[in-house]
Amino acid sequence: EKITYLSNLSWSLRERDTDNALRYGKQAIKLADSLGFTNELGIASNYVGVILLHYQYRIKEAVPYFHTALEIALQFNDTLRIGYSYNNLGDVYYLTGNAPLALDYAERSMNYSEAANDSLAIAYSHINFGLAHGLEENYESAIEHFNEAINIRKKLNNKLGFASAQHQLGDVYFEIGDYETAMKYYQKSYEHNKEIDNKKWMAFSLDGIGNIFFMEKEYDAALKHIDQSLKLNEERDHVYGIIDNKLGKALIYSKTNRKEEGEEELFSALELAKELDVPLKLIETYKTIARFYLNLEEFDLAISHFDSFIEMYDSLYLAQQYETLSELQNNFDVQQKLRESERSLEIQRIEELYLIAILVLVSFLTFVLFWRYRLKKKLTRRITKEQ
Repeated sequence: EKITYLSNLSWSLRERDTDNALRYGKQAIKLADSLGFTNELGIASNYVGVILLHYQYRIKEAVPYFHTALEIALQFNDTLRIGYSYNNLGDVYYLTGNAPLALDYAERSMNYSEAANDSLAIAYSHINFGLAHGLEENYESAIEHFNEAINIRKKLNNKLGFASAQHQLGDVYFEIGDYETAMKYYQKSYEHNKEIDNKKWMAFSLDGIGNIFFMEKEYDAALKHIDQSLKLNEERDHVYGIIDNKLGKALIYSKTNRKEEGEEELFSALELAKELDVPLKLIETYKTIARFYLNLEEFDLAISHFDSFIEMYDSLYLAQQYETLSELQNNFDVQQKLRESERSLEIQRIEELYLIAILVLVSFLTFVLFWRYRLKKKLTRRITKEQ
């Protein structure tokens, strides 16, 4: 009961009090592990992994928790939780920019979610497909999957999921240059998130609206919306969002001849991106620095930072190869452990069958002896009567 209470408390606090959410989740894991409550250990591990990944962006720390959760879910043959574990690993590889692994885990997640016939899990799988296809610039497929997720979440009255999926759909339309449609989805997402007081996604939507105004050269409106987003992100210490805001402001300053202010925002964003160590965000930062100097027509500096962008991109590619090999090894290890577990369970099952057989035999012998005793007694009484 205590483990379940701590796990649920951790999950409920993930949005408004991330640090305590993490603390309670780790307490649940420690207690579950010490008492050998494997099932509860898997649930708590998934929760802690999600908090580390989506709320603190500590990607490397999150991965072992997801692997633990997956391994336990496979041991229990819990189809739904296997699906969620694969979904979470898909999120990891989306954030590292590894589209092949993100797509692979999206597909695995969808297969298990459909097998479990769980609509909410299926919607999450559609989101992961959408994000992974977006990485590959397959925008048509991304739009299809995000729309599927929106339709499912609307039917389920899943307000947070519905609103966040609208924002993600807005991102795709922004990437293909359809700013009118992107604006429509960003505004819808903002209004729905405002209703449920979800400041994280409100901030994302305001930043998206600001970026559209920037593309339309309405720089005052762009700055106003990005500043509103920054305020919300700073209230929650949401570093990932703060980086986006600072990069957006820097580009606005590059178009309004405010070089020094722009550089201040740029290099503050770069420091935060290095601390956060999210590959996609680092690449985006170097690319934005190059764009900043290009806008100012300072071509030497633009080329210099573009070289940093290329270098970062190359290192990301190498990291992806390592990730892929590492993930193959992890999958192999999990399968090995499962086989050992299955062998152990098979031995246990055989022992249980022997025990049952012995108990049945003992029961049968007891019955026979009792029957013989009753028969002997009955015969004795009859013989005594006849005498």
